[in-house]
Amino acid sequence: MDNIYKSVLDVKDKKSFDKFLKEAKEELDKNPEEVMSAVILAAGNLMIHSLKKPITKDMAGRIMWNFIRHWLPDFATSPLRLLIYEDMLNPAFEKYFTTITPDILKWLQEKAKWNLENVKDAPEEAKKHWQSVIDGKIPFGIQLETLPEEKEDKE
Repeated sequence: MDNIYKSVLDVKDKKSFDKFLKEAKEELDKNPEEVMSAVILAAGNLMIHSLKKPITKDMAGRIMWNFIRHWLPDFATSPLRLLIYEDMLNPAFEKYFTTITPDILKWLQEKAKWNLENVKDAPEEAKKHWQSVIDGKIPFGIQLETLPEEKEDKE
């Protein structure tokens, strides 16, 4: 399986999936991360070919986020943001690289409080950082995103 991801595109039915899976298992010990990723993609490709209508970009996005959230339990409750660095070339996306929303700040404060109460062996530097977040300091020079209604109040 020289290029396992090209082989994923050939998976269109159960027979081709079974063939792909057999070949993938032979390569599993050599490169588990790539092989497992490809098998997951092949299973998705099989399901896509089973649908009566093609999936939309929105559906594909929801599938991706569902997978991310359920693959690792830590991601099930943490706020997540996927940054596409190419978006830095579009001024309309500036806020995604410089701000967080109030709900994210609240989550960070709650998580920092939990960490401070439960992670007893954390380095002192981390504990000070968590306390500063609890006290309202947003980390790393990030700003709190101004909601549209707050902008109107200031004008």
